[in-house]
Amino acid sequence: MRFLSVGSALVVMCLLSSCSGYQFLSVNSSLNRDTNSAFIWENDSLKIVYRFSGANGPIQFTINNKLKETITVNWQNSAVVINGQSYSLFRNIQKVNLRERGGEYEIIDGITIDRSRTNGTIQQENPTSIIVGGTFLQDVKGILTEDKLHIPAQITPVRSVLNNSMPVKKYLFNTDNSPLKFELYLNVQIEGTPKPIVIRNSFYINELIKGALHLNTYLPGDNRFYAY
Repeated sequence: MRFLSVGSALVVMCLLSSCSGYQFLSVNSSLNRDTNSAFIWENDSLKIVYRFSGANGPIQFTINNKLKETITVNWQNSAVVINGQSYSLFRNIQKVNLRERGGEYEIIDGITIDRSRTNGTIQQENPTSIIVGGTFLQDVKGILTEDKLHIPAQITPVRSVLNNSMPVKKYLFNTDNSPLKFELYLNVQIEGTPKPIVIRNSFYINELIKGALHLNTYLPGDNRFYAY
């Protein structure tokens, strides 16, 4: 039996995957981070943890209510602004779950009878979430991108090697030339207060790594996601 070298194995894997490649993107912000690199915003009433990990950048929230009073998050009046374009965090969709039973019976040649019955339910997403005092909410609201990002031609990559074996191209950005900048607006209402408040935080892509293989196991962290 013949064994492939590491280099040959990488070539074969590249061919099997058609060398389509992955982009592995790192998010940055002025917010503080926890030990897992997730971003944290906090005041006397709330603690919000933002995570962006997985395929295409799921927008993940963990909202902790520090108060005794109930807090309401209005997703319909909350938004993500991506490269200047605003998207509501409320997805006005309906989920349908149907079961169908049917049968066809032939009485005589050329004449048939169809019989069917459909059962199901329709569920609509709630535009608000209630966080009881002293509890927390976890939710995912959309993704940051459906495709790989366009890299400006004037950005020169830095060639790098991961784990001493995987060659990649690394691109570094700042807030001015980043290919993806976004802001998250959360509309929250504290029980007993006259009007809601809007919590706004800004983020941007500060690093993009291109490689032929999936890099998730090589670049862990809550502030990273991949596109392909």
